[in-house]
Amino acid sequence: MNSMNMNGCRVCGNMKSVNKYIVDGFHIQQCPDCSLLFVGDCLTPNDLNRYYNKIELGSAYADPSYTDSKNIDNLKSCYIKLRDLIEDKKNKERL
Repeated sequence: MNSMNMNGCRVCGNMKSVNKYIVDGFHIQQCPDCSLLFVGDCLTPNDLNRYYNKIELGSAYADPSYTDSKNIDNLKSCYIKLRDLIEDKKNKERL
């Protein structure tokens, strides 16, 4: 994996962050101003293509909860609930 380091908080724009954890080779950072935890690494387009090609080919990386046709109704229900929560939040205040 060849990742690019992403500097700066995605919420407040602070360019300083604190390394908190490393999970599966990714650096989890925290913004000292707004406390957002975010992944400090960004996969290159080639890495993303390799990852998604593995999933499409049905490798061990594929999560059956997303690929099993019997689970489509459950996924739709979860996505609808998530959409409604986002819309409700958007209508009350900024995201």
